[in-house]
Amino acid sequence: MNTLAQDFQAGQINEATDRALENTMLSPRFYTTDFKEMDRMSTGSSRVQWDQLMQEFANDPNNAHFQRPADMVNNYSDLPEGLYQEFLDFLISSITSEFSG
Repeated sequence: MNTLAQDFQAGQINEATDRALENTMLSPRFYTTDFKEMDRMSTGSSRVQWDQLMQEFANDPNNAHFQRPADMVNNYSDLPEGLYQEFLDFLISSITSEFSG
C-alpha cells in the first residue's frame, strides 16, 4: 500500500524536498500512499471516527499553539549563504521531525 518516496517520480521537486530526501543514517523514511489500493478498502465501519478526525484537522487546534513573530513571513533568502543554508537545514529538519512522528 505504501512505497518509498524516492520510488515516486511525479515531476519536479523543490530544493527543500530534495534536501529532505537526502539519505543518511538518521534520515526518516518517506512513503507515498497507493490511492487506488486505498479506494478499494471498505471504510464504512469507521466512518464516524473518520469524520471526527477530519473535523479535528479542519478545526486545526495547533494553529494558535506555535508562537510566530510577525517578521516570520519575511523572505530570508538574502541572508549570507552559510547562515541561510543553516536556517534551511533547521526548518527542513524541524518540519521533517514534526511529520515523521
